[in-house]
Amino acid sequence: MVAPLAEGMASGLLGLNPMANGYIWDVLQRTNRHSRHGTRKIAMSAVDNALWDLRGRLMGVPVWQLLGGAGRSQIPAYASTHGTFHSDGEVERTAEELLDEGYTAQKWFFGDGPAQGPEGMERNIALVERTRAVGHRSALMFDAFMSWDLPYARAWCARVEHLRPDWLEEPFPAAAVPAFAQLRSSTTIPLAAGEHLYDRYDLLPFLQKGLLSVVQVDPEWCGGVTEAVRMCAMAEPFGVQVFPHGHGIHAALHVVASQSPQLCPSVEYLYRFTPEKHHFEVEAPAPKGGAIPLPTRPGFGIEIDEDRVETNKEVFAFS
Repeated sequence: MVAPLAEGMASGLLGLNPMANGYIWDVLQRTNRHSRHGTRKIAMSAVDNALWDLRGRLMGVPVWQLLGGAGRSQIPAYASTHGTFHSDGEVERTAEELLDEGYTAQKWFFGDGPAQGPEGMERNIALVERTRAVGHRSALMFDAFMSWDLPYARAWCARVEHLRPDWLEEPFPAAAVPAFAQLRSSTTIPLAAGEHLYDRYDLLPFLQKGLLSVVQVDPEWCGGVTEAVRMCAMAEPFGVQVFPHGHGIHAALHVVASQSPQLCPSVEYLYRFTPEKHHFEVEAPAPKGGAIPLPTRPGFGIEIDEDRVETNKEVFAFS
């Protein structure tokens, strides 16, 4: 659904100067009344990111350098464990393996919410206990994926506050500003959100009300690198850090590399899924010892491995 929208946008940009990113972004945003959210904003993000890649290739430099980044040879990554089973021993084995691989921070995902009752609550508390028992040397974050209500979130926070979670992510839908405000006032656990805040206007009330410690903008959803960088600048005066959402790695990595380490300390790496998504690339970004070497090729540095494509064609044809 996004591809036809992106193609339609791109056709309207033919003939424009590709270096005029601010003007082009404004054209994309204003030419349709529905550009602020949904699939149209994701399509707009794809066009914006493609243009940043083109600019980098035209100038012969990586996108992070176009954005003014310098000084870091690698970007720390935190391990996102989405897709990991919570069966006996599996959590502990995974947490230990990630520590051994050099990750200094891990994020875990809850499988239960209010609908699962007291038993689900106990499993969610146990997940914190199990990971903290292994990861006493690691930062630990937890994602509720917008599935909780305020009483449930308050109860969970009260039970695990002593275990020092580094953040609770998206306990409520992004529009539930009052719930975020009430939870923030009743716990010391930092709150995180932002992948479903699709522009500066969405983000502003969260910053003004002091509701978040961590903003997780997604440059593949929020309007591309152009808007993600603006949202970083918006968060900085409020003392809020930005950890881009890890739906994709390329744009997020270049945004982080362009910013101060104080503002953007690291990127999210879905270690069970990201390698597969970039299977056909030459030297796709990947952590080594818990950090990703800074890309040096022009643009986003994306290069397709044609031999791998041909090999997989033969595999698929045979099957």
